[in-house]
Formats: sequence, structure tokens, C-alpha cells
Amino acid sequence: MGLFEQLTEQLFGALALIGLEKQALKDAFYGFGLGPFWDLLRDFYLNPYLILFTIPLWMVLSRIRPAEKPGRTAKASVLIDFLYPLLTLPVQVLIVVGLAGYIERFFQTYVPFMNTGLLDDQPPLVQAAGAFLIVDFMFYVTHYLKHKVRWLWYFHTIHHSQRYLNPLTTLRNHPFEGLVDLAIKTVPIAVVGGSYPAWALFVFFNGMWGYWIHSSIRLSLGPLNYVIVTPQNHRFHHTINLHEIDRNFGERLAIWDWMFGTLHKDFHAYPETGVKGCEWIEEQGARPLSLLRAWSFQMIYPFRAIGLDIYRGLIKAKSAARIARI
Repeated sequence: MGLFEQLTEQLFGALALIGLEKQALKDAFYGFGLGPFWDLLRDFYLNPYLILFTIPLWMVLSRIRPAEKPGRTAKASVLIDFLYPLLTLPVQVLIVVGLAGYIERFFQTYVPFMNTGLLDDQPPLVQAAGAFLIVDFMFYVTHYLKHKVRWLWYFHTIHHSQRYLNPLTTLRNHPFEGLVDLAIKTVPIAVVGGSYPAWALFVFFNGMWGYWIHSSIRLSLGPLNYVIVTPQNHRFHHTINLHEIDRNFGERLAIWDWMFGTLHKDFHAYPETGVKGCEWIEEQGARPLSLLRAWSFQMIYPFRAIGLDIYRGLIKAKSAARIARI
């Protein structure tokens, strides 16, 4: 068994500690006809080379050219981001298996004509480029909606609550935000087709780039700032200033922001990050109980916020009805 296989088996062994057996997961994916998605999960989302080499590289660069001086809770922030996949994976797996299976059946049953096969039989590089452009544009659209649709923003707030950006911030996502993200990744595959290797190239690049843009690195790439998303570009998207936060929605390519007028062109700005008013869900210390408490609050926050919205709406409706009867 090669190094890759050994490390991958160890990762799956760690999942078994929280009740997720490799064979059971594989059977579930294949049972829904999602074998290719299982292959992507196994070979790329759990790619030990990506985890062992990419993240340390961005961490080192963050030390050499830091965008900010680490604060008191920086250590706790990195730790909780590291733990996020382990704490949320059981829910995310259920979402992936259930929703991806539903999307696949929906396309096959009701709209089979939408499977255009646009990328099928194209050269691998053409397929990879097409997959990248299509999904990256969908990332931009969905990211925009997460900021503009109030209830989607509540879930996305968890990602923005990070005060000290680091490569692992890309892992800090509420599991129910995966409902939206999964649709973005699954629907384009169903519509345009393409081979597994082409989509695998995209997934690998996507994983690496997510760690990169969340690194706290002081860096400007000159004219390339108009083309690709950099740590500085994405840091401004995470700004704590609410009147500036709706900028730089692109996640891999900045051209979408440039085309639709959402690009912030001050390429030398390194603002503080976080979300005002959500201090109570932030991690305050690196002790296990403190981290678990913060994570629990972060899981509850979107549902609490939605509940308050519904409650206020009911109170407002009752008040309006009372006034109408007078």
C-alpha cells in the first residue's frame, strides 16, 4: 500500500471514531448512484497531500508576511476551524447523500433534457476549463445570494465570524449552508456533463485555493487583482465594516466582481474581520469546553436568528391587525 493509501485509510479511521465507517459511507453513496461523488470525496476532499502540504505552506507565508498581528483568541480560532470538519461531518454527510441523490433523481426523472452533455467527449483540458468557469460563476451567484437573502446570511454569518483569518477558515461553515453549496456543485455537473477526471481537477484546485484566499497574508499581485481572488481581496470581503462587506463575492476568479460592479479596487486595504453583534458566538479560549461551547453557539445562531425574525413578524402582524380593528 502506497503512502497516499495509508494516509487516506488513517483519515477514514479517524472518521470511524465518530461512527462513520468507510464501507457504510461508500455503500450509501453507491446506493444512490453517486459513485463518482464518493470518488471525489475519497481522492480529493480527504486528500492527505492537500492537507499535509498545502495548509502548512499557506501558514508559513502568513508568518512571513502577516496581514495582521495575532490577537488573544487567535489560537482558539485556528483550533475551532481545525475541528469544524470533525464536528460537522456527520450532518454534512447526511446532507450530501440525501440532497445529491434527490438532485440526481430529479434530473433523470423530470428534466432529462437538461443534461446537455456539453462537455462530454471534449479534450480533458477543455472539460476542466469548462467545469472551472461554470462552477466558479455559480459560486459567485450563490455567494451573492448568501449576503442578500436574510436567512441565508444567518448561516453564512458563521463563516464570517472568524476574527483571525487563517487557511483553516475555509472549513468554518455551518453544515446547513452545505445545502446551498451542494446544489451549486451538483447541478452544473448534471447539466453540462464532463468526465470524472475533469471535475476532479476542479475539486483539487478548489480545495487548494480555499486555503489560500483565507490566509492572513499581506500581498498584492498588481494587475492580477482584477483577474484572480487573492488573500487581500477576500480579506476585504470578510471586513467587519457592514457598509463595505458586500464586495468581492468571487471565490476563485475576480473577473465576476469586475464584470458586475462588486469589486473593491483598494488593493492595499487590510481591514479587521468578523461580524459585529455576534460576539457571543465567538470562541473565547482554547480549552476543549470553551471551544465546544463556541461551536454549539455557532450551530444554534442561524436558527435562533430565524426564530426571532418569525417572532417579530408575528408581533408586527398582530399589532397591524389590532390597529385595523380600531
